Amino acid sequence: MKEIAFSNNWNKKLCCNFFTTIRLNKSHVIGEEIMIKLKDKELGKAVIIQKKLCLLSELTEYTAHLDTGYNFEKTCALIMKMNKAKNVDWNVEQIAVYLIGYSEQNKLPCISQNEFIKEVKDSLPEKKTNA
Repeated sequence: MKEIAFSNNWNKKLCCNFFTTIRLNKSHVIGEEIMIKLKDKELGKAVIIQKKLCLLSELTEYTAHLDTGYNFEKTCALIMKMNKAKNVDWNVEQIAVYLIGYSEQNKLPCISQNEFIKEVKDSLPEKKTNA
């Protein structure tokens, strides 16, 4: 089974039954079952419900806010930063906006914001102090 991995739970979307993701990877197809992962933790099985191809410049304010929690400009900057090493020509290369829905029986419960913050803090390397 293919997976879609997230490094961050932007806009807390992974806690919803349905959510979007904006990707350069356009290989997923409608109806495909995938595993959703957050920082190597499996959250549950999901299905690709819809797929829309567009240029990054054609992304809407609406989609940007729902997907990342940021406005259009910040979302575009974030996507470009995340894909910087790929040398993408954003005037030509299309992105895929996927609508994804969890398979209800397979979705793991989302952790609370406090649990998530603790989990993230615990995963960070300890800062060394000079004494």
